[in-house]
Amino acid sequence: MNQKLPTGLYVRLGYNEDEVNKYYQKVEKAQPLGGVIEPEQIAKTVTMITSSDLPSLTGQTIIVDGGRSQHPV
Repeated sequence: MNQKLPTGLYVRLGYNEDEVNKYYQKVEKAQPLGGVIEPEQIAKTVTMITSSDLPSLTGQTIIVDGGRSQHPV
């Protein structure tokens, strides 16, 4: 299996690529909105909340997890 790993975090923590791919497959099935959260999704969220289009947004916790925190497995 040569699935692209979103980041190298788990490999750097000592997991081999097969273990990481199995974990990502499990996450993809568990996500209410599907898929694994990609780094680009986090970056887009940061860009949005720091833009001048939202000057009144303060003191918020924004969770980018594909709905998983609302529907834990």
